[in-house]
Amino acid sequence: MVRMFGLRVNSTEPRSADVISTWMTADGTELAPSPLVNNTFSIRPAAISPAGKHYLKIAFALNMAGKTFVAQRADGQALPHAL
Repeated sequence: MVRMFGLRVNSTEPRSADVISTWMTADGTELAPSPLVNNTFSIRPAAISPAGKHYLKIAFALNMAGKTFVAQRADGQALPHAL
């Protein structure tokens, strides 16, 4: 678990309504922030719903396709022609 406290954004404490909470994946572990309370939150392991796991599978495939596309353009490969 990672704890964040004493938060400042542009020298001001952020309001809970201004903070967007989202889960993330790192090293195969799903993590999520706790709600912002008293200018403090924690990042800890989270349980991802089946819909969330399905989203991760789709997002991973799209990210890999995007990385391949960018790498091919960087290598000077031409765009494939439409049939």
